[in-house]
Amino acid sequence: KQYVLGIMFYRYISENLTYYINKGEHESGDTSFDYAALSDADAEAARAGLIEEKGFFILPSQLFCNVRRRAKNDADLNITLENAFRAIEQSAMGADSEGDFAGLFADVENILANYDMVVINYAQLRVCGEQINAIKWLTVILDEGQQIKNPDSKAAKAAREINAYNRLVLSGTPIENRLLDMWSLMAFAMPGVLGSRAYFKKRFDKRKDSQSQNRLAARLKPFLLRRTKQQVAKDLPPRTEEEVYAKMEGIQRQLYKAELRRIQKALLGVDSDESVKKNSFAILQGLMRLRQICCHPGLVDPKYAKEDSAKLTALFYLLDQLREEGHKVLVFSQFVSMLEIIKARLEENNHPYNYLTGQTKDRKAEIEKFQTTKEPSVFLLSLKAGGAGLNLTSASYVILYDPWWNPAVESQAIDRTHRIGQKNKVIAYRLLTRDSVEEKIRVLQHQKNQLVTNVLGDEGFASSLDLNDLQFILAHGGEDNDDDVVVDV
Repeated sequence: KQYVLGIMFYRYISENLTYYINKGEHESGDTSFDYAALSDADAEAARAGLIEEKGFFILPSQLFCNVRRRAKNDADLNITLENAFRAIEQSAMGADSEGDFAGLFADVENILANYDMVVINYAQLRVCGEQINAIKWLTVILDEGQQIKNPDSKAAKAAREINAYNRLVLSGTPIENRLLDMWSLMAFAMPGVLGSRAYFKKRFDKRKDSQSQNRLAARLKPFLLRRTKQQVAKDLPPRTEEEVYAKMEGIQRQLYKAELRRIQKALLGVDSDESVKKNSFAILQGLMRLRQICCHPGLVDPKYAKEDSAKLTALFYLLDQLREEGHKVLVFSQFVSMLEIIKARLEENNHPYNYLTGQTKDRKAEIEKFQTTKEPSVFLLSLKAGGAGLNLTSASYVILYDPWWNPAVESQAIDRTHRIGQKNKVIAYRLLTRDSVEEKIRVLQHQKNQLVTNVLGDEGFASSLDLNDLQFILAHGGEDNDDDVVVDV
């Protein structure tokens, strides 16, 4: 899904989301800015020069190559972005050098005279606020807007201070962890529409008020456009999701049972929803350790790095099958240390792979290698660095090595290949450990679908846990059962 939030909703959004800054060159007869899209008063202000006909685009640095490629491949964008390419190139080169990039804004008159659009990333937004605010932008667009979900972050504060006539936020997951994420996005897109933070919490974020989310949905409706693949890519091949289970044994099972007992003992005093909320950090830390043991014992203690992992065995069982059939596969994990273990195993087997995390320097090269190779291969990606914005349609299989709290984030990862340009059916596997916290969380997600699919369909699961949920998750002991190591469901 793609959500569009902001002031431009009524003025610029058509059924298909297209390019909004359509300035062109008057002398060459190209189309000029569409004043008809504005109200009479707005259009007069634009013609009078009170609003600069300049666009400002903020996006994660890893998406710069996508912007350039799409612009070069699209005839319409070649016209509108022709002068902007220099800004894109300069901003891309400065992605890892925030100080150098600030110089791009030093000459405001040069920007106003020579650029139709300026593209920067969120790191640069944090350090260039003063220069950015010296320009009255016609339109500012935030892509992957969940980057400003924390209203107290430097990026969110800098975004709210941008001097722009039109504001637009694009996001596939506008609510990742809590409802306050939406307040932060709307504080940029439509300042004041959800009130102050205190008012928002009192009016829209009351857990025991059954009508609070209905009020929020009604308030957001005029300013939000929901765009699904079914609407814009009707010929897209189907997508199938399957769950693959593995059973812990040996050292892995012993470690898991010991950690589970420790957590159960530590939480004996948690006897109410309020207690769960007060101890949420310790609870999530404990659940994280259990999930790490499910992935591999070496994630909680390096001395167990050589021990067996049921899930790793299940992963390579799948990878070997898919390799024999000639497929390319994306493998996602939120733990970079887990990706390192998988990478070492692939190298031992002399199997080709590509690797992308937040530390990867040449992202473009890794993506192009994977996309262009004809041989079956594996692309290892961290969920944070590779879960959004990438086009990896040469693969038709996705493996989610460890489940994430928010199913919408997992869906975003699967969408790296299930997107426009995909010709084959996409199959995604979720690896889960039998009789573990992973299985319990997955069952709870299915049971409490309304918690996961509420105001916008993406409420953070972890933030919704109450006492009954916690008791359900921890009510197991890691016992043995008679299931096979790998079971397709």
